[in-house]
Amino acid sequence: MGRLLYDTDSTDRHLETDTRHARLCRRLPGTKNLLSTIEKPLQELKTRQINIATRAQARMFAYNNVVFADTRLDNAVRKAFDTCRQFDRDTVGPPILEQIFPTNTYGEIARLPLAEQSDAVTGIAMRIEALGEDHKLFVLAHEIRAAVATSIQALNDYQTAIRARKTAETEEENAQLPVRNRYELNSLRAREMFGLVATPRRCFRGLAPGRLARFPRKIRSTSPSRQPTRR
Repeated sequence: MGRLLYDTDSTDRHLETDTRHARLCRRLPGTKNLLSTIEKPLQELKTRQINIATRAQARMFAYNNVVFADTRLDNAVRKAFDTCRQFDRDTVGPPILEQIFPTNTYGEIARLPLAEQSDAVTGIAMRIEALGEDHKLFVLAHEIRAAVATSIQALNDYQTAIRARKTAETEEENAQLPVRNRYELNSLRAREMFGLVATPRRCFRGLAPGRLARFPRKIRSTSPSRQPTRR
């Protein structure tokens, strides 16, 4: 049994119901006003649904960039650790690895959440830079800072994409309301034009007569009332 639209209905339900209604109105003479009532909000809802899909895809791409940035940052830290360790093996003098990695490992940093990892890795770059520009390991600081900058940008873009998706969802939900209201309004007008029984068969296929919108009190008062037959 068909029914009117409700706020709990999905966007697909809104679009399917109203698109069918608009198609039937195009085939039925004398329903131009019904069609014009529903076309604009229907198109707006279609646009909002497309926008949600676009925003969802953008969020997925942004998340992929976060994963890539995380991998790049881990690789930069691992390279710095291995290079410092190899430098200590090849060079006579105070160990550099303990200066750059006080815990003598990089695993703790790699396991940090990306938002926290950026600060910890920046500390590594600063300790390398403290060795001086003439030091052989100084170039590692540039690579690390570049990876940190990419990581921060990826996180910011991802948060922006999340907010944009939520905004699109809100806009889609708001666009459903005019569609519901116009659909109900059309059911009232169609009932007045064709009568209660004929209306579903003409432009609300699948909508049972008992589920058509009720006329407001002022409209109902203009309809001829039936007097009970006395026996």
